[in-house]
Amino acid sequence: MKEYTIYTDLHIGGQWEINPFIKKSDGKEIKFSKNTIFLGDNFDLRNALHKDLKKLGKLRKNIAEKVFDAGGVFIDGNHEVFPLKKEDSFIVRDEILFIHGDIIEWGFKKAHRYRRKNYHGKSKIYWEALYLFRDLCEGNKNKLTKKQIDLAVRLAKDFGCKKIVMGHFHPKRTLLINKNGIQIIVFPRGMTKIVM
Repeated sequence: MKEYTIYTDLHIGGQWEINPFIKKSDGKEIKFSKNTIFLGDNFDLRNALHKDLKKLGKLRKNIAEKVFDAGGVFIDGNHEVFPLKKEDSFIVRDEILFIHGDIIEWGFKKAHRYRRKNYHGKSKIYWEALYLFRDLCEGNKNKLTKKQIDLAVRLAKDFGCKKIVMGHFHPKRTLLINKNGIQIIVFPRGMTKIVM
């Protein structure tokens, strides 16, 4: 059993960002370790304003380098637009499959198609329109369908894992689902410490 620090769906640069990396008044930087796991959609290049894309890309690269240097995991999600390392769209550690979750929600083909789209940021008008729909799209996925659970179980078994850990769904609290000897853990947006 190890304690992991999980960051998922912070959407930094997007309309509803949670940004723990803003310098604190005490000047202390957040430290990363080999048990730091970034599960994707932490940097929202898909929905960032045009003017912020370059700065956001640099921040993402800087944080990812620190995570990699510490031996941690940095997985991209569907909002990061392009992967920093192609091989890190998922990873297996300690018999746990860490994955973003878009593949579980949409299936392989749709998730792959969505990630291949070319985006160049958004305008302020787009942001203002999206605020109107915030309640509809934020925190409304508090369960997985039978099909999604079955896919998660199959993937975990294919990789020889007893657990599959993901973000993407934005539940209001951590979801724990057990099926066929596999534990599925879906984290809410933000930073979570958990012993697994």
